[in-house]
Amino acid sequence: MKLKLRILRTDLKIISMLCLLLMTAVAGLAGCDNADDSKTTLSPVKTDELVDVFFRKASNDIGRGIISFFPERKQSTDVSPLIINNVEDLRSAYYGKDELPTIDFSKYTLIIGAVYITAGIYVKEQKLILNERSATLHLFMEMTDEAVITNFNHELYWGLYPKLSIRNINVKKYRDGKEWNL
Repeated sequence: MKLKLRILRTDLKIISMLCLLLMTAVAGLAGCDNADDSKTTLSPVKTDELVDVFFRKASNDIGRGIISFFPERKQSTDVSPLIINNVEDLRSAYYGKDELPTIDFSKYTLIIGAVYITAGIYVKEQKLILNERSATLHLFMEMTDEAVITNFNHELYWGLYPKLSIRNINVKKYRDGKEWNL
């Protein structure tokens, strides 16, 4: 009887330790899941052709030294992106002479910035990653198929996203799958 009682106590201790270990592991995994669940990845929404043409022209203008956005930009630096949530903010950010495109700011937020890059490299894709504490815009660069002139210039990037309430964005650039800083 004493032997059965001893075996039962030992079994209970082992089972208790296993349960405690299992509970700790589950709690750790749940913590990781919550961190991942709080991240949201967004891509720019497809824009109206007139909006796309307007920003492509503004990007070409900035490459030729014509001021349409960011007159305060400095040589050899990126320009922090603007987060535009209404027409008035877009008007105050635009210094060009063309008519502004129609954007439904009740549904969308415009993010616009400029990167200082080698001619022949362009922003191919962008992804905005949001979590409860920060927003990071990931810009994926690619080399054009055309001959490359060895100079640097600012290139405008923009994207319309579902309405956002963020105020600041960090920007990370990537080329060939690696983070890239000039």
